[in-house]
Amino acid sequence: MMTPCFKFVLAVLVTAAAAGASRAASITVGDGNSGDGNSIPFSGGYQTILNATEYQQVYDASFFGSSSVSIESITFHAWRDSGANADGTYTLSLSTTSKAVNGLDATMSNNLGANDTVIFSGTLPAYGPTLTFHGAQPFVYDPTQGNLLLDIAISGVTSGSVAFYIAQNVDFVGSSRMVDGTAIGTNGIGLVTTFGIGDGAVPEPASLAMLATALPGALILGRPRRHRRAG
Repeated sequence: MMTPCFKFVLAVLVTAAAAGASRAASITVGDGNSGDGNSIPFSGGYQTILNATEYQQVYDASFFGSSSVSIESITFHAWRDSGANADGTYTLSLSTTSKAVNGLDATMSNNLGANDTVIFSGTLPAYGPTLTFHGAQPFVYDPTQGNLLLDIAISGVTSGSVAFYIAQNVDFVGSSRMVDGTAIGTNGIGLVTTFGIGDGAVPEPASLAMLATALPGALILGRPRRHRRAG
């Protein structure tokens, strides 16, 4: 049976954990209502015309707040009612990069962060209203350490299909891309992107400290006391 003191400390622990885990359900970078269409990188023509094998897009850290978030999915939004995604294999990874928006290196390996993590590898689904990738494990991103980089490696494409997704092509504020095969049209351009943020995001450091301090006390308070018999 829990004592009143133990109940109070337990309530503090739950409140601290909930405060650290509270996050928006999604974060969208770009304006989907005023966007244009762009066929890079999910159209087969991107690879068959440019001989391209990689695409990168960087997102300014300010979109994600000031503490770690748990990214569980990435979604792109179709611009047209019909189209066809490329065949071949797409490998998506996320990392923290030191590169600035509109400052990606044309040598794309120089943009990758040390924590580069694959979140999806496989073929694209059929073209539809949205294109969503779910990671096998959430990617924990700390925006205080740098901007977020999406890297897409592409191989085995044989079709010249065309699939358009909503993008901002001249005035993207807070994101930019680097296109393999050509360095033209990279600044101020990129796909409107929605990041799914997990409910169990990483707790704030202050919350973790509170948990570490309160837990031992809670365990002691919750321990049943033994009474000595008078004798």
